[in-house]
Amino acid sequence: MRPLGIQDSLFGLSSLLVVACGYDNGSNYHYVDSSQSNNPPIYSSTIDTDATLADVNPGQGVGLMIEYRAGGTWHIQFTCDTATTNLECDWQLDAQTLDGSSIGGIDVQGLDKLDAVTQKSADLIWYQGLTTTELDQFSFQAEPGKPIGFDIWLQDESEPNRYVFWIGDGWLNRGISGPDFNLYPNSP
Repeated sequence: MRPLGIQDSLFGLSSLLVVACGYDNGSNYHYVDSSQSNNPPIYSSTIDTDATLADVNPGQGVGLMIEYRAGGTWHIQFTCDTATTNLECDWQLDAQTLDGSSIGGIDVQGLDKLDAVTQKSADLIWYQGLTTTELDQFSFQAEPGKPIGFDIWLQDESEPNRYVFWIGDGWLNRGISGPDFNLYPNSP
């Protein structure tokens, strides 16, 4: 994977149809003070319940799309720009509850043999996958309304968080700062 320009990262999201109204090329994250810790700051944002990201074009651009559905289902999708660059995207993702509650109900039907989701502990899952021209996706269940902390890695990309997309406060959000970030559902 190589660093891409903004036009590459938008990979067809310009025609994105969303349940929520509005479009924003920014982010609504906020800084959580970590001055009492040696750990880097963690950024947080809301994610709209039942808002969906549509018209994603696999193979046309790099993206990690996160959706939250009522009842506690988190839906994660990965794309790459392989059709235009002939490169692959090697993704890794940790998803963990912030309060130690359990994650379960993992559905990997949208993954192929190059992808895997592993339950590392009751409150933590780990994804590792290779994305090319397909849409890799999986979902998992957490307690309704509970936030999830994410940590992502994309091979050969120093700032993979700039490829994260979600709907929050009625807007399409693109990118979030920091190596880790938390998403808080706006309703259970």
